[in-house]
Amino acid sequence: MIPGHGPAASDPQEAVRATLGYLRYTREKMGEAVEEMIPFADAYEGTDWTEFSHLPAFDATHRRNAYGIYLSLEQESLTGG
Repeated sequence: MIPGHGPAASDPQEAVRATLGYLRYTREKMGEAVEEMIPFADAYEGTDWTEFSHLPAFDATHRRNAYGIYLSLEQESLTGG
């Protein structure tokens, strides 16, 4: 399996598990922030990301990923969907 960032995965099941865990956690934390009307910057800075900081391209892409999820959840909360 060749992920979007980093080298080919030697253990595809682990790569999928790690990615899914990252996405679930990010969605959960950003969802809580949207629900509590916490601004993105505060929510991002107040979240412990250390569990995922080892992921390929984390430093280069994570804040943008989290912001995209935040905006998506914010939009869902406004449109009910």
